[in-house]
Amino acid sequence: QLNANYEATYIAEEQISGGTKTWHIQLSPKTAADFKLADLWIDVDGTVRQSKITQKNNDTTTILITSIKKNPTIKGDTFKLAFPKNVEKVRG
Repeated sequence: QLNANYEATYIAEEQISGGTKTWHIQLSPKTAADFKLADLWIDVDGTVRQSKITQKNNDTTTILITSIKKNPTIKGDTFKLAFPKNVEKVRG
């Protein structure tokens, strides 16, 4: 599906902020899309570490992902909902 919808171009091996080595890949939509370009910086594990979206008017949004924790243990209490006393729980 990626190949059908985007032209992928390898730009270079680059270091992003924090020193992580990545492969810089640029995606260009093959058909009409909400953006002009998407740049991705992918680490050796295949994780996207940074992305930059270029809009049709050349505005850009860059996101740098840091402090990644892969497969951390999550306690069940994290998902426990606390309802106020005046709220009725309805099971569906």
